[in-house]
Amino acid sequence: MKKVLISFLFVVFLLPATMVWAWEDHIILGRTYDGEVDTTHTIPGYTLEQMLKFLYYEASNVEEILAIDGVPISKTAWKKYGGKINPKVKKPDPIDTTPRDPSIPIEVSFSNGHVLFFLDQKPVMYKNRVMVPLRRLAEAFRANLEWDGREQKITLQRDNTTIIVKIGSNKMIINGEEKTMDVAPYILNKRTMVPVRFISEAFGHKIYWDGNAMAVIIYVDTDFEPGGYSQ
Repeated sequence: MKKVLISFLFVVFLLPATMVWAWEDHIILGRTYDGEVDTTHTIPGYTLEQMLKFLYYEASNVEEILAIDGVPISKTAWKKYGGKINPKVKKPDPIDTTPRDPSIPIEVSFSNGHVLFFLDQKPVMYKNRVMVPLRRLAEAFRANLEWDGREQKITLQRDNTTIIVKIGSNKMIINGEEKTMDVAPYILNKRTMVPVRFISEAFGHKIYWDGNAMAVIIYVDTDFEPGGYSQ
């Protein structure tokens, strides 16, 4: 599969926390909320509009897309992706009309090349969300997991992040703050299935969904080593 190298470069402008995304022959200028500088990632190739959709819908740290190739975005054909992006409002994911063949397995991998293996229960698509076994995902993130059978509650803890989810509830508690998931965790073949996006993002990892390849990519530092069995 063709892959495009997208470099996230910090550039000092009059605007605070300004970032540049270099995409093939185009330069996309944007501003972030916290000034975080992402490292370089290799991800599946996009068209320019797909890249804009990714930044607008998926990259929660982006405050605003400002310009394309030095032209203010409001004066381009992609002006609908301009304006402030409210990070507290969950925007809907871009509609993916790719036909889904249930016989094609869903692959979960990390941006530094590691592939996550699931020995018993595989990832599944449920209500247009990729669901994975929670224990396996927690193991990959090297997070501690505690199961409360009486309350059907699972607690994950890694570094300074504590996540609590309950079977059948779409409420997630992250360090005491309640968030809402699109899909509630459920039991499948004695495994707790959770939406991979919400758990990954709770631990600070953005993800990308490639509908053509049926693949999830979780963004991590280049030296990240997942726990458990992986390649």
